[in-house]
Amino acid sequence: MLSWRIPVLMVATLLSISFKSEALPFDDASVRLVARAYALSMPLLFEENELIPLMAANKTDFLAGGRAIIYMQALGTALVQAGVAAGAQINSDPSVSKKFGGLMPPGLESLPAQADAQMRSRANGLIMVGQELLWLSQVLPPAANGDYNLYNTTATPFRQQLIAQVPTYRIYAQYPGGLAMIQQQELLAENTIYNLAIQVFK
Repeated sequence: MLSWRIPVLMVATLLSISFKSEALPFDDASVRLVARAYALSMPLLFEENELIPLMAANKTDFLAGGRAIIYMQALGTALVQAGVAAGAQINSDPSVSKKFGGLMPPGLESLPAQADAQMRSRANGLIMVGQELLWLSQVLPPAANGDYNLYNTTATPFRQQLIAQVPTYRIYAQYPGGLAMIQQQELLAENTIYNLAIQVFK
């Protein structure tokens, strides 16, 4: 059974974004390019080759200073800031488990600790997704010019974890329903980035 299911993206969707980008207005075409490029770059989706024609068809947008890169940088920065702020708020207050641990009815004592862990996971998820976008904003401009050295030789810590799992998931994709399930994650990744961008830019 798949255990990853792009967990960072899933938890990120559950946390509202308090950081808005005042410098950039919401631009649907640019945001969709960012979301699509992110989804196609995910190593477990086996769609890296589709990233090449996407950038070729929108080359000026993916060059340094292009609109896709500008929005990647702005969205990535906003997500990292939101995650850091959420984490700081959690750390500055007593944990949920300490606040309510002794007030739960029998059988539900573990719920406060679970809620505390979930909130921390959401904050960390925003930071990791933001780091992914900032990394892409650095490696895609040279890739748009045909130089994939940075794209192929560098990675965020989260992406390194995914790359390490690629052999396992390539095997899983051969089982009935496995590839379809993995492909569903592409749509999840794309929609998540798009929805986070709406919160940041609108």
